[in-house]
Amino acid sequence: MKKTISLLAVTTLICNYAFSQTPTLQEVTSQGNITSKPIILNSTFNSNPNNTGGDAIYNSIDFLSGFNIPIASIQSFVSNGHFQDRGGLKFYTNSNGTLTPKLTIEDGTGNVGLGTTTPAYKLDINGSAIAHGELISSIDDLGGGGGRITLVNPGKTEAGAASTWRIFNMGGSYNNSLQFWAYDNAGCGSGLCENKFTISDNGNVGVGTMNPAYKMDVNGTGRFGIAKIGSGIEQGFYQDASNGAYRSLNNGDNGFYFQDNGGANTSMFIGLFGPFSGRVGIGTIRPQSELAVKGTITSMKVKVTQTGWPDYVFDSSYQLPSLPQIETFIHQNKHLPEVPSATEVKTNGLDLGDNQAILLKKIEELTLYIIQQNKQIDQQNKQINQQNTQLILQKKQMEQIEGRLQKLETR
Repeated sequence: MKKTISLLAVTTLICNYAFSQTPTLQEVTSQGNITSKPIILNSTFNSNPNNTGGDAIYNSIDFLSGFNIPIASIQSFVSNGHFQDRGGLKFYTNSNGTLTPKLTIEDGTGNVGLGTTTPAYKLDINGSAIAHGELISSIDDLGGGGGRITLVNPGKTEAGAASTWRIFNMGGSYNNSLQFWAYDNAGCGSGLCENKFTISDNGNVGVGTMNPAYKMDVNGTGRFGIAKIGSGIEQGFYQDASNGAYRSLNNGDNGFYFQDNGGANTSMFIGLFGPFSGRVGIGTIRPQSELAVKGTITSMKVKVTQTGWPDYVFDSSYQLPSLPQIETFIHQNKHLPEVPSATEVKTNGLDLGDNQAILLKKIEELTLYIIQQNKQIDQQNKQINQQNTQLILQKKQMEQIEGRLQKLETR
């Protein structure tokens, strides 16, 4: 009986000793033990936390190196120590011996911050980011902006400078389209707030318009270094106007046609290459020269550059045709020498430069004829004057003879 009592006493002492020792978390995990119960960290207020901003730490999980140097920490916090303010979790890493916040998750707002302890959005990143996948902005708003991307440059502060650009997936009254909007710091109402570029869901593109009616619709002046239209022959561009549409076609004649809407009338043709290369036709689509006009030309002034101008007519070596020669040529050909006939002009047209030179040559020849005739007239006048002088003398002599005869008869 005494042995039994003694054994019970020893067993009781061992059990009491065993239950009086609480194992540490390290001892439990080292033994490979697991638990299905939550691990609860008792709140401990820390009024002098390691982090900035006056946040109060209530719980933390610290990760230490083998030398008990903190290398990372997860801390729960309440901003400014007030439970009614925002709280959450902060993840720290060691940076040059100091725990630096890297990730913040706010409890009340649900905002997450990377590189910032005060995230203003659901995901607020202070720094560059890269996504190896798809980024989706989804906003169910048919009457307004829909999904959007915002690009901000705080350095653009002057009026009219787009400090903010937004790209919207628009719908409803804004047209089903992707739109680019620009805003300055004054914003809508008094500042810059307007659409700049639109890509409609139907593929039309607009500059300065939210409702492009064509594949490229520019509301304003456009400039192109090189504009290539189409890849085949029957390609062109159109302009809507109150009196019809005008178009230019690069057709099989290797040129541009400017036609009315139906293509029945061609007002102008410009040859690009081939038989009409470099030629322009107005009222004709087969220009036979660099500028062919089927109709009347009205101009304030026409300047023609010409070589071989007939100043040589006044050279002493020039052989001026005699008037009898000219008379014979006219009698045979019914036009002046070197001047094209009516048949030639009707068949080949008239070269204005050459014709002006020929006409000037004829005027210069006429001038020489007049000079010759003037000399002849001067010579004849001298002869007439001499003859008149002789007649006067002869008259005086006759009068003298008549006087003498009368005296002889009266004796």
